[in-house]
Amino acid sequence: MNLFEEIFTSRNLYFDALDRLPDAMYVCDVEGNLVYFNKAAERLDGYLLSEVKGESTYKLYGLTETDSPLLKAL
Repeated sequence: MNLFEEIFTSRNLYFDALDRLPDAMYVCDVEGNLVYFNKAAERLDGYLLSEVKGESTYKLYGLTETDSPLLKAL
């Protein structure tokens, strides 16, 4: 298992710290699928991470690469 997979497949200190941030934070893979978002993002979007992890950001938010800062960054 590489470091990326290790960090984003297990709950640990990283997630505890990120979940305490007041701002929404999103992480997706190179295909635009959600890997993680914090508790602030759950409150903002109304989704639970457990319900949408692995889902396409295109499908969930209806955004294209030109509309989404997250996808533009990829």
